[in-house]
Amino acid sequence: IVNSLKKLQEETDLPNGYQFTWGGNSEMMEENNREMGKAFLIAMILTYLLLAAILESFTKPILILMTLPLALIGVFTALYLTGQSLNLVSMLAIIMLLGIVVNAAILLLDYTQQLRHHGKTTREALLEACPTKLKPIIMSSIAIILGMMPMALGWGSAGAEMRQALGIVSIGGLVVATILTLLIIPAFFYLTTKEHAKLEDNV
Repeated sequence: IVNSLKKLQEETDLPNGYQFTWGGNSEMMEENNREMGKAFLIAMILTYLLLAAILESFTKPILILMTLPLALIGVFTALYLTGQSLNLVSMLAIIMLLGIVVNAAILLLDYTQQLRHHGKTTREALLEACPTKLKPIIMSSIAIILGMMPMALGWGSAGAEMRQALGIVSIGGLVVATILTLLIIPAFFYLTTKEHAKLEDNV
């Protein structure tokens, strides 16, 4: 509705001394969008700093944070298929996903790094780490998805419709992020450490 009104506003020539002013829910929505954008940026920075401290690297956290764009594919697909809107609750769910979807990449890359420290090449480490960590990654994802399922289905009476977007966004983002993380993150890790792999092979 707001988009339609903005289009009408652009097409309407008001007399001198008159102007459009937004208020009520539309003004509150724009303010919420700005504040949620700030919260998302702060969450990204804090997550990056935490990962950089744990992994003792400034580049590997960037690979892990790439799981968030992968999750957004599932988020917007789930919202579209269920007819939900991108509202305050769904934006909160996206910020929450930032701390959830990185777990699979952390498990994968941390174990890969351990294997590399034990003398394996990057390729060998990835070929061993991916099948080894596949089961715990899938188990944790399924546990979260099943836990969010009642919320996504709208079970319960008080505030069920408001909570439904939270469950739908969480499930959609987690499903797609888990699948793509197992494929894309190892590939990017190998490409970004290819020179190290060649040096290891030569040694």
